[in-house]
Amino acid sequence: MDAITIQILRNKVASLVDEMHYHFYRSGYSTIIRESRDFSCVILDREGRLIVAPPMFFHAPVYRHLVRRILEVYGGERAIKAGDVFVSNHPYEGGLPHVSDMAFLAPVFAAGEIVAFAGSIAHKADVGGAVAGSTSADATEMFQEGLLVPPIKIVEAGVGQTDVERIILTNSRQPALTNGRAARQRAVQPFRRGHGDGRVCGHPQGSGRRAARGGRKIARGRILGRGFARQRRRGDRPSGEACRDHRRQGRNCELRFL
Repeated sequence: MDAITIQILRNKVASLVDEMHYHFYRSGYSTIIRESRDFSCVILDREGRLIVAPPMFFHAPVYRHLVRRILEVYGGERAIKAGDVFVSNHPYEGGLPHVSDMAFLAPVFAAGEIVAFAGSIAHKADVGGAVAGSTSADATEMFQEGLLVPPIKIVEAGVGQTDVERIILTNSRQPALTNGRAARQRAVQPFRRGHGDGRVCGHPQGSGRRAARGGRKIARGRILGRGFARQRRRGDRPSGEACRDHRRQGRNCELRFL
């Protein structure tokens, strides 16, 4: 995939993620969303890799682990249907930062195959546990922090699983604030149709290959572009040696840093 197409796709996805964040913020009526903005929205590729990192950066590594776990539990893509939405707040099963963070994840299909995932993570006002707010300084184990939800379907083929929702809300001291909807995924569909399934699915791999090539060039001591040159002129580079030694084997380069 050429560099121009990669940038077009990346910036289109970035604009969709910005729009998701805007609507999530505008529709949130919890002060956690409105004031602290403790949430993130993402669009991932079919393997759960981030295409654009969310502003809440420590949510970034969660999504890939969650996608992998969902695919393991539900037996791969064939067991996942269009219209499914998954939910989890489990730090180990879902990879969430803590029990109060709840993730929603929805697959996006094209021609019967998963081409992407749309997801969101938000801090909930209360998910049970020993104290109100679910964050206790005296907690000695995560079971004291609230209800643990492994990756499960809260919507199946477009039909909400009200039993699952009732269990979650019944364990909350603030069910009205805890309740929320999964992030919408419809904005991905016209984007996918405009560029083709193959390009959308191949974009993350293309970006990864370009990043790897750029990293190898920097490691070999080459100056890449005017931006890097300006940084050198400003004196922003660390003083002294940054790399003790290196060893090259073909295209691979092993570095030892100080």
